[in-house]
Parts: sequence; C-alpha cells; structure tokens
Amino acid sequence: MMRLAQNRKLPPADFEARQRLLQLHYPPRGLIQTLARYDRAWSKFLGGQMLGTGCPLDARTRELTILRGCAAYKCEYEWGIHIANFGRLLGLTAEQEQALAHGPADAPCWPPLDRALLALVDALAERRRLDDAEWQEARRWFSEEQLFEITLVLSLY
Repeated sequence: MMRLAQNRKLPPADFEARQRLLQLHYPPRGLIQTLARYDRAWSKFLGGQMLGTGCPLDARTRELTILRGCAAYKCEYEWGIHIANFGRLLGLTAEQEQALAHGPADAPCWPPLDRALLALVDALAERRRLDDAEWQEARRWFSEEQLFEITLVLSLY
C-alpha cells in the first residue's frame, strides 16, 4: 500500500497529503488525492466516510457493503465509482458484479461470508432494521463493532 500511495503524482512538497494517503486501506484515486491536500476537506472526508485508519472492516466487506447499498438505493454514480475503482482490486468476477446489482444474496457465486453480508445489507436497506433471527445470523459472522460499522457505511451511501 505504501508503494501505491508514493507512486501517485503528488507534488514532492506535499508531505502531509502523502502521509494522509498512506493511512487508507486502498489505492487513492484523483478525488481522494485532492481531498488529502486540504485539512478541512480531509477531516470531513474521513469523518463522513469512515474510511480512515481504525476501520474494523476489511476492504472487501466495506466495498461489498457500499456496492450492495448503492444497488439497493439506485445510486448509480457511487456504484460506478466503487465498481470501477475497487471491483478489480477485490477480485470480483463479472458474474459477481452482476449479482451485486441484480442477484439474490444467496447467489451461488458468493462464498458463505459474502452471502451473510449481502443478506444483512439487503435487510437493512429494505427495512432499516434486523429481526432477532437476522441479528443472530449476523453475529455468527461479524462482531458488534463490525455490525455497527456496516450500518454506518451503508447509511452514508
């Protein structure tokens, strides 16, 4: 990750921006690089997006949450940004990309953990809550901290 951030085309004098980009869990893109240059914008970005250091979700869980939420809420712009920037990094197949947008949570292309996550996101997106059985199933796969983070990430997209 460090090498990815260092290879970006930031001016050599922009040390603070470089340090900020090194905190991310993914390769920074144009908009993120710009935000990293300005204190206020960076703090708003991290504060609003929950993508900085300390995130209890791995990149795959976070991005699948965002993508499934974008599909559920018909956020085409955010879907496009995230699938283009992170789909390949996550190793998503064309079948999985299609299933994220239009398939059921239990589509055969998903491993069990992803199925559990997608079912969780679907329930939250559809009803804004989980019933007791859904909560128990979610707790089999995720810690309370992770479930809280999934809810926050979903609510931001």
